[in-house]
Amino acid sequence: MENAERSNIFIDVLHAVAKHRKFVLLTVVITTVLSIAVVLVLPRWYAASTVILPPQPSWLLPGMGEVSTLARQFSSLRGLAGISGEGELYRYIAILQSRPTLERIVRGFNLFKEYDIKNGSMEEAIDVLRGNVEFLVNEEGTLTIRVFDRDPRQAAAMADSFVTVLNELNIALNTRQALSNREFIEKRLDQNRAELRASEDSLKVFQQKHGVVIIPEKVASSVSGIAELYALKATKELQLAIMERSLGEGNVLLQTTKMELDELNRQLKNVPDLEVEYFRRYRDYAVQQKIFEMLAPLYEQAKIEEQRNTPTLLVLERASVPERPARPQRKVIVLVFVLLAVMVSVGIATARERLDRLREESPEAFRRLSETWRRLVAIRQRHDE
Repeated sequence: MENAERSNIFIDVLHAVAKHRKFVLLTVVITTVLSIAVVLVLPRWYAASTVILPPQPSWLLPGMGEVSTLARQFSSLRGLAGISGEGELYRYIAILQSRPTLERIVRGFNLFKEYDIKNGSMEEAIDVLRGNVEFLVNEEGTLTIRVFDRDPRQAAAMADSFVTVLNELNIALNTRQALSNREFIEKRLDQNRAELRASEDSLKVFQQKHGVVIIPEKVASSVSGIAELYALKATKELQLAIMERSLGEGNVLLQTTKMELDELNRQLKNVPDLEVEYFRRYRDYAVQQKIFEMLAPLYEQAKIEEQRNTPTLLVLERASVPERPARPQRKVIVLVFVLLAVMVSVGIATARERLDRLREESPEAFRRLSETWRRLVAIRQRHDE
């Protein structure tokens, strides 16, 4: 039954199209010609793209065990924020979308004139610019900066300019963070130097008073092990303090560091009370010495990071001048309008055919339909008035 009804509807549509074929054909032809004329006068927009990679970390303190590991976390923002790879690329996107970046692009290329911003509104120019740029993170771990402009050469220049501005702002942010790190480590290092000097003086006084200069090898080994634990605890506390300023409470790296610090505290609680005064004083000296050995390289690393002004981006592919426009997609526009014209013209032809059939088969029903239509038109006219 349903198949029969569908077949009848299909036959009716074909009959209507055949009967009003001139109307359908004329509508499609006129629409095609008009759509072609419209797309020909639309401005051409060219797209230029540049591709960048996040920088590969280079450490200045290789082969120094825990010192090297901790130093990597002070290098730039990646270690501190616990982000790398794709996370670093999203950080780049945040910088690219920021107002300082967009303002520099607007002023650098005088986009007020390019975008015909007559009142010189920066807000309006930035809004238009945002609609003409794309920042895409690719599956390969790269970031694509795509810029649309009517001038292909300017599109390429703007794409490269985004990279330049991104690099400058990223260096400024890293330098600011490195300054904060250096000041933080410097305070801790000054405190350690004072404590180390005090422990050295205390040990010297004890040695002079009791004539003890060399301690047994076993005691030295035990003290060295305890000193290692205290030094590791100090570095973990320093690492945790910096992470708490940069990361959210639920960060996995932050929680892991807290657990490691808790384990160190548990081990230190199990150290027996030292009965020998010399052992205690030598332990304090060894702990402070070990902490100094950890902090001094970190301080030097932080000073180097503060002064570093090298490019932070790796440009994989610079923007080239595009040869073909990226938009509007003329073929797609024409095809869409042609399909709409076919649908509308076929629908009108089918409706006309059914009205003609209704007028022949049921004049009374056609008359009532006509009257209803006239009343609706009259109501509409009164409403417009």
